[in-house]
Amino acid sequence: MALTILLFACKKTETLLLPDQESTTASSEKKGGGTTSPAVTTTAASVILSFGATSGGSVSASGGGSSVTERGVCFNTSSNPTIANSKVPSGSGPGTFTSILSGLTAATTYYVRAYAIKSTGTTYGNQISFTTASPNYGTVTDIDGNVYTTITIGTQVWTVENLKTTRYRNGVSIPNVTDNAAWATQTTGAYSNYNNDEGNVATYGRLYNWYAATDANNIAPSGWHVPSYAEWDVLRN
Repeated sequence: MALTILLFACKKTETLLLPDQESTTASSEKKGGGTTSPAVTTTAASVILSFGATSGGSVSASGGGSSVTERGVCFNTSSNPTIANSKVPSGSGPGTFTSILSGLTAATTYYVRAYAIKSTGTTYGNQISFTTASPNYGTVTDIDGNVYTTITIGTQVWTVENLKTTRYRNGVSIPNVTDNAAWATQTTGAYSNYNNDEGNVATYGRLYNWYAATDANNIAPSGWHVPSYAEWDVLRN
């Protein structure tokens, strides 16, 4: 059975929060032995969203920068994070790098430091801090009266749940096809339920074929559309 699970997005401009930079003065801390350490600088956070942000840093070539086996940023909800906390490795050696912090908690303050690891120890850059945005939730209702939670992610708005409608936006019914052979040969829009069980709809939504997804009657709620590959790519990135 060829199945298509649909999510819908529309684009919306989001105002990004400005980072609360705790310190702009580089300060290094070296652990372990060794006589020299590279200069490490942490980049101020940017693109601060509800569940992620972008930071990064730079590692100098001097001080043994070419011997750095791992560089990146470490972060925590407490000040002065170390690599024992959460970290995002971003290459090795000297140079500038960008790190994407993901899996963060909304409306929470995080502390970030760039780091550089070499055989003689770990050097940390200056500390910066930022607060993640509060989630921007909303709702949308389809033609059948099903209400979906929506969430803003970056510049896009997505439904949190999968679609459940049995009708197109204009009220035209979508056939419910329960036979596998009939589904495989279907050349017009159709939907099915997981295991043909209506009780699964609340959890999984309904399953639609490609003909339903692309039908001119429009399966998405008013003001919404089936996402393009490019929009999925934006979400993934």
